[in-house]
Amino acid sequence: MSRKLKVNAAFFKRFLNPIPWAISRWSIGLLVVLLAACSDWGNSDFPVFRSFGWFSRLNADDIRDACLTGSPNRYRLIYNAIWGTQVRDYEIVTDPIGGGGQLAVRVIFPEAPSSIDLLDPLKTFSGHRSAVILTQADLQELTAVLQQSGFYGPTPTGLVLPSDGYYWIVAACENGNFHFNAWLYPSDRFSAIRFDNWLFRRDATGIAVNPAQPVPPRQQYNRSVAEDQEFSIFDLEVGSNGLANLL
Repeated sequence: MSRKLKVNAAFFKRFLNPIPWAISRWSIGLLVVLLAACSDWGNSDFPVFRSFGWFSRLNADDIRDACLTGSPNRYRLIYNAIWGTQVRDYEIVTDPIGGGGQLAVRVIFPEAPSSIDLLDPLKTFSGHRSAVILTQADLQELTAVLQQSGFYGPTPTGLVLPSDGYYWIVAACENGNFHFNAWLYPSDRFSAIRFDNWLFRRDATGIAVNPAQPVPPRQQYNRSVAEDQEFSIFDLEVGSNGLANLL
């Protein structure tokens, strides 16, 4: 992430140099801070911030950057069931002392407020959340179902993940090593997934899972997906150990 920050800051400085007012060191420093925060933005309740940080969250930049020898094992499993219809975000952080951990769940979409709560205007966009404590046995079962699902195998480089489709992305830092994998529906790999039921059994959000199913042909620019709202569509490409071609 630090290399990207330098590139982006330099780009913005060159781009804005022709403007009559000079860019101060303070403004460049602020830009770097904002870019560094992009991973956290992906978990924001504010839709604009979340949109800016979503690719970074999918790429697990924060987990990757913090994955050092001795750091706690951490997992992020995201199920995209048509962007704008349902996205389920599962985050697991282990406790190296107690031997267990915690699973935090967030389900976002649909977001179609009939009214805004002035006391909590972002409530509509914060999604449905739940959390559960995990035992050491739970975590051992998790690694087993990840193994059965092919998580530890090669990453499918070149795989295209459409936002108006169904796919899983899983990233993990285990014992100081970062690994990333992805599964697209329909495929034999997707059918072999076993970690989904492990997650769903511990999901207390009360939001029914949107099951993977054939999707209609993509329209030229966008498609209506929920409550007559239209959402932009985008494709992501899987790289060697993460997403490719991200700015």
